[in-house]
Amino acid sequence: MSKIVNQTHTTGDKGVAAFHTYCAHHNPHILWKPETVNDFGVDGEVELTSIRSDGKLEATGEILKIQIKSTLKGSYIHKETEDSFEFRARNEDVEYWRKHRLDVILVIYDDRNELLYAKKIEPIDEGYYIKSIPIEISKKDNLLVKGEYKFLERFSAGFKQRLRFDIKETLSSNLFKFGKLPKYVYQYEPKLKSVKEIFDTIPPRERPVLLLKGNKVYTFYDVSAMYPNFKDQAVHYESKRPLAVKSLIKDVDERRLVSELLNLEFRQLCFEKKIFFNRQYQRYYFGLANTSFKERTEYYDGRARRRDTHRTVVAYREYGPYKFYRHFAFETKPLFTDDAVYLIINPQYLFTSDAKNPLEDKEAITKLTNYLTIREMTQQVYNHVHFIFSFLSGGTNKIVLSIYTGSEIELMKYESFTVNFGIPLDNKKLDEPESNYDGSNQQNLFP
Repeated sequence: MSKIVNQTHTTGDKGVAAFHTYCAHHNPHILWKPETVNDFGVDGEVELTSIRSDGKLEATGEILKIQIKSTLKGSYIHKETEDSFEFRARNEDVEYWRKHRLDVILVIYDDRNELLYAKKIEPIDEGYYIKSIPIEISKKDNLLVKGEYKFLERFSAGFKQRLRFDIKETLSSNLFKFGKLPKYVYQYEPKLKSVKEIFDTIPPRERPVLLLKGNKVYTFYDVSAMYPNFKDQAVHYESKRPLAVKSLIKDVDERRLVSELLNLEFRQLCFEKKIFFNRQYQRYYFGLANTSFKERTEYYDGRARRRDTHRTVVAYREYGPYKFYRHFAFETKPLFTDDAVYLIINPQYLFTSDAKNPLEDKEAITKLTNYLTIREMTQQVYNHVHFIFSFLSGGTNKIVLSIYTGSEIELMKYESFTVNFGIPLDNKKLDEPESNYDGSNQQNLFP
């Protein structure tokens, strides 16, 4: 008479095969090693791997023990609902798992629908139960799905510290690209020999943003139509010489001229919005519209287009002997490529004694920093960058510095980049609504 193959054995093989297939298709690959002898409560082990920055796979040395239970008729499944079920483990199995030096993962294969579930064995009060111990399995949270690479996230002890190269993420930056630049920088011979003389002679609305350098006046504008008084009184218009911006930015020595003019244009816009520039720390800071006020709050469009989002950008504070104003601030720096120009905006803070002059006591600043602030997280830095863009753009999709035809200057929204690495524990998405955050928990005051 032929030997009969027990259905339980067949179902068990299916469970092992299903888990092996899952491991083989996981990214990064999971190394499955079945136990061949001395099966005292585990069916095998897995070794976790990671993808290096060069794209090669490496074993991490992290081992997890695996116990696979397969069921055809629900013999291991009790109190089943749409969302969960119980697996009833023998007391001696649980005691063995609990005492194991390595983490033990319980894998359940449901042959009725060919589904795999996995759960890490945690400490259980065995004394409460007589013969078996119920382990609750969530059909959502404990489900292993081929193509969803979540095994490391769920079970790796070192996962929180690991930068992974098997996933891609989109990163937002503090890089703002100039979407529009003037065609020319215009060079003129000056009639008035100093910036002070020009400013004293020509009213603000009748003169362009300009740079006086090397006894030459430079500006992004042909002043004949837009600034007739400036044309007649400040420069010799017939000396006009157009310099192509595209050529200037490709020359390492010449691009400084473009950079200085763009900086002056940006400073002009900030000044109009009551954002002033501190020369001592080379930093823009939000000022008070009226010195009789002790706070300034600005409303703006949050990332989910919430117009009620606000933040306090200037606040008066008293802590012990210290009395000061805390200003939201930022630094800027140009970045040139062969065919584009960017503005780097780095959020910062500035402390002043009277809403204008910086505190002189550096030691006091350090004490205030330690007292007032906590570590700044990535999400908060991103909120700062978004706020700066939203405020300066007036809630639109660009920051406009100049609207004159042929001399348009526009800064586009901060650049985003897709990179071949990521940190999966960053669960908060950057497009989630922003809270009404006043920026009080900051650390970086001075670099």
